[in-house]
Amino acid sequence: MDPLKEGARWFRGPAWSRAHSPQLAALAAVVIVVGAIAIVRPWIPAAGAWIRAMGYPAVFFIGLLGSASILVPIPSIIAVCTGGVLLTPAVVGMVAAVGETTGELTGYLAGFGGRAMVSRGPMYQRLERQAQRRGWIPLFLLAVIPNPVFDVAGISAGVFRYPVWRFFGVVLAGKLIKSLYVAYGCAAGWALLRGFQGQ
Repeated sequence: MDPLKEGARWFRGPAWSRAHSPQLAALAAVVIVVGAIAIVRPWIPAAGAWIRAMGYPAVFFIGLLGSASILVPIPSIIAVCTGGVLLTPAVVGMVAAVGETTGELTGYLAGFGGRAMVSRGPMYQRLERQAQRRGWIPLFLLAVIPNPVFDVAGISAGVFRYPVWRFFGVVLAGKLIKSLYVAYGCAAGWALLRGFQGQ
């Protein structure tokens, strides 16, 4: 028995067939993105200094990194709050929502890539049907409320084949509401504080 031929036959087998190529590509993309974020994170300066220097692109970039970092916590809400104080809150809310929603695609891709390893039994099929019908409700609610567990929802959406365009639209709507109330809330709070201080 030739070990090279056996290895090649195994590699071409069902587990690595063309049907799984998109999942493998998605997992590779997630590994690359998370690895890049882990490398870049120590060099991310304080949000205030970065936003003063770069403006809205900094808000977008921090939001993107914060949402794409599945295992590396980056508090993007700080950038939204700081941006709301230093820049126009409405624009900050929109820019942050687009950045965060784009970053959440990392979790979706992780779930999509992991589908090949999930059992497709009756329970999976039932959950998949529920996700297709009502999946937008938990996605929207978790996107509206600042919380650290949205990655779980994004991964689940990928696992249960929730359409990516609907995922992006629902999450964008929720993130927009969240980013707007955070940006305006921080701007109002800062103005109130300055009023108390007589500035």
